[in-house]
Parts: sequence; structure tokens; C-alpha cells
Amino acid sequence: MSTAISIGTTGLTASSKQMDVIGNNLANSNTLGFKASNTYFASMLNQSLSSGGALQVGSGVAVAAIGTQFQQGAFETTGSATDLAIDGEGFFIVQDPEGGVYYTRAGNFHISKEGYLVDTNDYKVLGYCRTTTGSQADTITPISLKNVQSVPQATTQVSMGINLNDATSKGEKFTVSQTVYDSKGAQHNLSTIYQKTKQPGTWGFTVKLDDVEGEVEYHGVVFDDDGNLKKIYKGAMSVITSTQDKKVVVESVNYGQIYPASGTVKVAYDGNNWTITNKGGFPSATLDTSEAGKIKVNLDGSGENELTFEINDITKWAADDYFTFNISNDGRILNKSVTSKEGLITSKNEVVSTDSWASTSNIKLKYTGNTWAKESAGCYDGMTVSYQDYKIFIDLDGSGGADIILSLKDSKDLWTANDTIEFTLTSTVASVADLDLTFADLANGAIIGDNNKVTWQLKTDTINKLTGYSSASVVQSLSANGYPSGVLKSLSFGKDGTITGFFTNGQTSELGCVLLANFPNPGGLKKVGNYFASTIESGTAIINIAGTGGLGEVISNTLELSNVDTAKEFINMIQAQRAYQASARVITTANEMLTELMNIKR
Repeated sequence: MSTAISIGTTGLTASSKQMDVIGNNLANSNTLGFKASNTYFASMLNQSLSSGGALQVGSGVAVAAIGTQFQQGAFETTGSATDLAIDGEGFFIVQDPEGGVYYTRAGNFHISKEGYLVDTNDYKVLGYCRTTTGSQADTITPISLKNVQSVPQATTQVSMGINLNDATSKGEKFTVSQTVYDSKGAQHNLSTIYQKTKQPGTWGFTVKLDDVEGEVEYHGVVFDDDGNLKKIYKGAMSVITSTQDKKVVVESVNYGQIYPASGTVKVAYDGNNWTITNKGGFPSATLDTSEAGKIKVNLDGSGENELTFEINDITKWAADDYFTFNISNDGRILNKSVTSKEGLITSKNEVVSTDSWASTSNIKLKYTGNTWAKESAGCYDGMTVSYQDYKIFIDLDGSGGADIILSLKDSKDLWTANDTIEFTLTSTVASVADLDLTFADLANGAIIGDNNKVTWQLKTDTINKLTGYSSASVVQSLSANGYPSGVLKSLSFGKDGTITGFFTNGQTSELGCVLLANFPNPGGLKKVGNYFASTIESGTAIINIAGTGGLGEVISNTLELSNVDTAKEFINMIQAQRAYQASARVITTANEMLTELMNIKR
């Protein structure tokens, strides 16, 4: 019976420890990420009452283990992006101020004043950080968001979605402005000034960066009959020649107004040979009649015949017969006719070659003794010339304004009547292509684009394209790929733990990655408050990116609650109480039996 008292005592001890575990579970039922414990009992060593071991009596009960239950806790949605939960297996890795590493399921993190991602105890969350160059670091370190900013990017590409009104009068302008950035993040204004030319569907343009004109290889665009961008062109001015080589200085040239020629080409027959009697703005045009029955036209004298006409019956042609055709500035034949021999000619390949071609106009100015006047204007039949303060102002299409300004100040007293100034204007037409805009060095020492060269994405089928419809000139869309510097505005966390920063300049960037750890035997972890520490029994931590290696995924704006089941704990409490009461009753009953035994002597 004395053994019964001892056995009852073990029951009291075991039940009291079970109550401690239950009490701790219930006390932490609102603790974030808390994992409930469970008490496991084991029978103590049995004693044999016979040599055969048939009669054995136990020695009581003991607490064999207190195990942690790692079942998933419920989730609670929060308003903080740095509140994280793990959906599945794994632990967050944190580091205390002394460098000790712990593991936790509680993801109520925030950014400390030092810029680290920390928990409520200022333990630093470990993971991968981004280097200053933007690449991911190779070592696991505390995640720091200190001094994180979005570095500026210089604008390297621009595009414009614009309609230029085909009904616009010649000489009228339409300006498009867009914001671009240099390598230091400074903001600049890029202006593209379009000006309608005399030729149908043709607009010249100039580009400026903060009112400083830039360089561009091509100077204008040509639209087809449907208002679609067909060609681009560039203007060029030759070296000036003058009477007795008197000095002429070119002050400015609006190359966008050196537009491609269009006009009526006349091909005449003298009874034996064919010649071009009207070149229609193509002064270099030549004929090739080497193939019998065919007349080939080379518009720019480059050696490539763009047009071919076939003579049906040469015997029906007589001297002074001719045919004409109108050619547009983008190389298309608008119409053709034979005035005296109807139907005796047919046209082949009515569209000019897609290769580039050029038209050249010979310009000649003559001095009257008081002023300067045009003597030859090439395709610029509306050209006007004015003279003031020893400067010649040439308006190529006569719409107003000076497209070319020549200064005679260095030779102002040397000119006499009938002196001349001559030069040529050449417009080269080519297929649509992206253009490079080159600008002068910036005052702040920064650069824009690639060594001050910005690509204009002109050849595009996207929304950012140029059209020439007969509707109001309007900007439909603008795009540029540069941006200024920006400071961190907000964060987001991906399912794989990736930290993405949103900056005030509208950019996003990956700033780091929260890593997760798991163990071969999580049950062997040691509880340290609401943290876990690795032990020999748990094995070495296996660290991976969330969602890989059997690890769960990270959920942002969410916290994992305690997995304590209150109802179950109350049931366990009742059971522990009954066991405690029963053990106490064993002790009191055994004591009464011993008392009765002691009273036998009476």
C-alpha cells in the first residue's frame, strides 16, 4: 500500500504538468504564430511480484514528452504589406542583436528606423538583398531597405502617336512636346515641330531639346493617299557658287522645307528619238531606250530605272507626239496620259522602287543692283526672295518666313548688277525607318540617350504612329523610356518571398527576398519564447526560396494566428482534472488503509 501512495504522487505530478501545458496553450491562444504543445505520458518501470513475472505492478506515470503541434493556424488579413504568413511548411529566419539565429511562424514584421525588416522584438529578418548594381547578393544577410532608391535612367527611345491634318495650309506648324530625362534624372522638354510643305501629304520637321535644335538625318515625312506614313525624306544644300567667288555665308537652313519634288513629266518624240522635255521637278531625270519598244525613266539619275513605259506600235508615232504623267513626291504615278496618240502607250510597274531616290533643284539668284531676285527655282515654283540689311531671305514655298538665310555682310560692297548666286537643293526619299536624334552636350554634364543620341521609333505598327488624315492635328499618345530618380513609396511581397519596391517615379524594382527554413525533424526544435532554436535532434536547417523544396508560400497582408484549439484544451483540462482528482483519491484511500492497519493493535 505504501507503493500506492507513491504511484498516486506520480499521477499528481504528471497531471499538474499537463495542466501547465494546457494553461500555456490557452494563455497563448491569441499569440501570432504560436504552436500549441501536447503532453505525452508513459508508464513507469513495472515491479514483478513473482519470479515468473506473471504478477507485475506498475510504478506510476511520468511525462514522457511535451511535443509541439505544427499544424497550420488560421489566417488573418491585415492592412500592412510587411505582415507575412506562411501557407504550408517552413519558418521565417530571424537574427537577434547578438547574432543568434532563430526560427518563427510569426510574421508581424515592420521596417525599423535603421532600415531593416524586423519583428516586434527588433530581430532582423534574414534573406537575400539586392546589391547596388541591382543583382542579387550571394549570401544570406539581414534584409536592409536603407537608402533604397530608384536610380534615374536617361531617355533612349521616344515615340509619338500623332495625326497631322492633311487639310492644313502650307507653312502652318504643329508642335509636339514630351518630357525626357537625362542620366542624372533632370527633366527636359523634347519638341518636334512639324511644318506643312507645298507638296501634298508632306511635312517637314525639326527637333529641339530645351529650345536647342538637334541633328537628325532625315527632315520630313510623306503620307500616301490613305493618310498612312509612306516615306521619309532629307534635304541637303550644296556649296554656294557666286560671281567671282564673292563670299556668301549661310546663316540658317530649314532642311524640312527642302521637300521632295512632284510634278508633270513630259516625254516627247521627234520622229527618231525620245527626250524629256519637262522633268517635272526632277532635273536629273534621264531616259533609257536601249530596249526596243520600251522607255525607261530614271528620275534621280542614280542609275536605277524607276519607271518603264511600253510603246505599243512605234509606227503610229510622229514627230511632236508626246505623253505625260504626274508623279507624286513619294514616287507614285498619280495619272498618265498621251495627248495625241490615245491608247498607244502602257505603263509598267507604276510604283517607284522602294529604294531611296532623290530630286535636285538648281537655285539661281540674280542681283539687280538694288535687290536680289530669283532666276531659277527648280521645283520651288512658289519661291520668294527678299533682301534686307545685306541678308537674302528665301521662302521656298512662298507661305511666309525664311527657309534659307544668306548673309552678304562680308562682301556687301562688292556686288554689282547681274552678279549671281547659285546652289542646289537635293531631297532624298527613303523607306520609313527609326531615326537618331543627336543633341549637344548638356549644361549639367549629364547625357541623354546613348551618348546624347535618342532613337525616335518612327517605324512602328503600334498605337504610337504618324498618320496624315484630313482631321484635326492632334497628339494621341506619347511614350519615352526614361525616368527621374525616385524614393521608396511602398512594398509588396510575392509568393516566393520576393520583395518589390514601388518608387515615387513610377518604377518598380526587386529589393530582396525573404527566405524560409525547414528541418528534417521539426519536432526536435527547442522553443525559445515564440521562437524556435535548432538542436541536434531537429537537424540542420534547410534554407530555400518559398514555394520550393517542399516549403510553403509567403502571403502578404496576412498573419498566421495561434493554432490552439480552445475547445480541445478545455476537454484536456477536464481530463487532467479528473486524473489529478483520481490520483489524490488513491493517496487518501491508501492512507486510510494504512491507518486502519495501524489500528489493529487496539
